[in-house]
Amino acid sequence: MAYNAGDNCSALIAAGGANLQFPGSTCLGVPIADPLLLPVADNGGQTLTAALRPGSPALDTANPTYCPPTDQRGFKRPAGPGCDIGAYERWLDLFLPLTRR
Repeated sequence: MAYNAGDNCSALIAAGGANLQFPGSTCLGVPIADPLLLPVADNGGQTLTAALRPGSPALDTANPTYCPPTDQRGFKRPAGPGCDIGAYERWLDLFLPLTRR
């Protein structure tokens, strides 16, 4: 729950663990941490998503009990040692050097 207009939570919720809220502290028992989201953009899939920046506290920290097999875009989860918190699963950036003949 991040960057909401108003409060993050306006009623008691069952968060299930491994969640974040930012900025604010209206969700009881949910840690406050900036998820380091990039602006909403076309990151693949049928809907726009907010990607996670490197170093985000949401990376690989979701509760595995609540980790669906794909993210909002349809990309397979997990892409690292654990599922990412939220609708977006960050895939590792892999760059291979180009060789010239």
